[in-house]
Order: sequence, then C-alpha cells, then structure tokens
Amino acid sequence: MLSPREESLLYALAKERYEGAGAIIDAGAFLGASTLCLGEGLRENPAFQSRKGENLPIWPPIHSYDLFVCPDDEFALRYFPQGTLPGHSIEDSFRRNIRDVSEWVAVHTGDIKKQSWSSGPVELLFVDLAKCWGTNRSVIELFFPALLPGQSLLVQQDFGTPYVPWVHVAMGYYANQFEALGMIGSSTVYRCRETPLSVDLRSIPLSQKLEYANIAMEQIGDQAVPSVVASKGMLLFMEESLEASLSYLREQRPRMAGNALGLEYLDLVDGMVRTWNIGSHLERDMSTKFERLAGEE
Repeated sequence: MLSPREESLLYALAKERYEGAGAIIDAGAFLGASTLCLGEGLRENPAFQSRKGENLPIWPPIHSYDLFVCPDDEFALRYFPQGTLPGHSIEDSFRRNIRDVSEWVAVHTGDIKKQSWSSGPVELLFVDLAKCWGTNRSVIELFFPALLPGQSLLVQQDFGTPYVPWVHVAMGYYANQFEALGMIGSSTVYRCRETPLSVDLRSIPLSQKLEYANIAMEQIGDQAVPSVVASKGMLLFMEESLEASLSYLREQRPRMAGNALGLEYLDLVDGMVRTWNIGSHLERDMSTKFERLAGEE
C-alpha cells in the first residue's frame, strides 16, 4: 500500500517531471491509488495538457499492469467491500476508482510474466509488483531497455521492505546505470544514466547477490539499512540454509541496536523463515501466490 508521501511523490513526478517523451508504466496498480495519483498529476501538467492526444508519441500515456485479483491477505482485505473473497477479480473496483483519469490509462490485466511491451520509450517506471524473482525479472526485461538515458525515472516502491532481496540485488547490479535520487517512504527514486541491459540476476552466485545488495544499500544511504540488512537474511534462507539465515540475523542485532525499524525487520524475517522448512518452499509460495489465486496454477 502507498503512504500519503508516496502518493504525493507520484503526483509530483507526473505533474512536474513528465515531458511526454515516453510512457508512464504503472506496474502494480492494485486498486488504483498509484494510477489515480499519476493521472491527477498529468491533469495539472501544462506540458502534457498542451500536447495530449495525437501530439504525444504514446497514447494513452499511462499503462497500468496488475493481475487485478483479490489477495489472500487480511491486511489487504480491509480495503474491499464486505464479502469480497480471495481470488475474485478486482478489476471493476480498479476501473471505478480511476474513472476520473481513465481516458489516459491503458489497462493490462494478467500475469506480468506473460505481458509484452513494444510501444516505445518509457519515461517514468513505477514498480510495485516485484514480489518474487520472476516478476522482478519480467519488469527488467520488459521495461528497462525502453528507459531514456538522462531522462527516465524509476520508482522502486518495495525497496524499503525486508521481503524483496531481488529488488536490492537488481539495483546494486545496475548501480552504474541508475543515479539514486532519494527515498520517500519505502520507495526509492532513480534517474536512468544509461540504458540497462537485461540479465538473469537469479542465476548469479549468492556471494555476488549479497554484494550487489550492499551496493544498493550504500547508494541510498542510512534509510536503506533496515530493509536491505534484513532482506539479506531472507536471501541466505532461500539460497543457503535456515541455519545460515538465523545465524546472520543474530549477528546483525548489535548493528541495529537503537534502530527500532531495523530490529523490527530482523524479527519479521526471523519469524518468516522459521515457518518454512527450506527456502525453496518460501520462494515457490511467494512466486505463485497470486497465480494460484487467479486459478492459473
């Protein structure tokens, strides 16, 4: 879920930074909060208003991607009408929520791993669906090659959570291709320096993954420490062993002394890894959660 500060960020980027040179990718639209913020920003963007329609290279400018399936998650269920069941389509709710900006939005329903992109350059890439290695890889393959050096902006909404080591690994791997601009809420913002080439990050050795995560953390600074330090514990669990993960998490507690969020994230990851016997079970559950709900598996 987006915080008010993150909603303001998306609104400001669409209003003040978007020039119409490429598309806005809204990857992980869910119930439409990100889509609506982007659309409302475009409404107040003089450059967009003067060029909208046939005067822009890509129309409509916003492309929203999601499975649009109600998740089996108690926290998320509170945002739905009573009686909404996990696995049910939420696309109608999404379309109602964005009706005021719908003329500027193309909706792409379904698994991002089965989607395509051939509509030209991407000027703003908002990512809130990189929940596993597979979806993270799809975002990189589909959209990173379409980014405009020196202009395109990338927002990684999940960076500030301890559950997405693949995002941290990716941003460390691509540190030379992206300039870090800052962190707002759990979102990190980057400017594309040079067009990134797609690579299968899942296949690189664990030691390199851990190093790339460190690079991503250093690029952002102190705000990134709680999430990246904890997520490396999850990565060790998934690719080495439960014992290695728990040992690492214990070793990090003195480092997080006085950092309430850091200690909270260590505890969260500790609790999560203890509920699975081996890391591959956790990875399979995370990567197929929404597909199973959608009846695709």
